[in-house]
Amino acid sequence: MKFVIFPYPAGGWAAQSVPPSIEEKFKQLISFPKKWAGGNANTLPEISGIQDAIFCHNRCFFVRAKTKESILEMCRIAMN
Repeated sequence: MKFVIFPYPAGGWAAQSVPPSIEEKFKQLISFPKKWAGGNANTLPEISGIQDAIFCHNRCFFVRAKTKESILEMCRIAMN
């Protein structure tokens, strides 16, 4: 397992990268692309190519989008 994908409580979908172990809980097996870091609904669609991308955490371990399909695509991009 590389990501946990879930409906976000405020709407839309989210994905969070899984850490390598409990001891390394602040690291991730796979990060989202560094160029996405800090992206929001105004900037992330153009940067990522995902039209309904909403957010990418500055540390690239958490992303949000409006649809599940977009979250899955964001995870696919991160794995390539």
